[in-house]
Amino acid sequence: MSQVSDDYFLKSTFLLNLVRFIEWPDEPMPKPEPLYFCFFGNDSFGTALDNIREKTVRGRELIIRKNIAFFEIKTCHLLFIDASKKEELNSILEATANYPILTVGDTPDFASAGGLVNLINYQGRIMLEINIDAAQRTQLRISSRLLSLARLIEEKRSQ
Repeated sequence: MSQVSDDYFLKSTFLLNLVRFIEWPDEPMPKPEPLYFCFFGNDSFGTALDNIREKTVRGRELIIRKNIAFFEIKTCHLLFIDASKKEELNSILEATANYPILTVGDTPDFASAGGLVNLINYQGRIMLEINIDAAQRTQLRISSRLLSLARLIEEKRSQ
């Protein structure tokens, strides 16, 4: 595997583990609905997502949807926004701001721009940045255990 594939293999595992520490406002549900992992933009993960296919989280089946259209983003529980969508990032984050969607990226300043979780590569390790303001807007509950492992980011405010 190439280095990029290794990074995205690790990131796919991070995504799976990440949702184990997140509660959506609609939980608990009598009949668990699937968790939709959506990927918007270029397919940087490639086959790395095969690692997490057919998994479950708290009794919820995980369904992976790649190459979704803009109008589909509100149907996702986790929305990974690829770097190829950097020019559209503000409009994407604005469209998801008040919905219980875990927005995830891996580009510089993703969390400070309004994304909820940024997976950054720091000295060969994947590190988490979490935007607490975004979490409050989405009403997602993040485990204190996860917060203790992350670098907490403040959102850049427009003047």
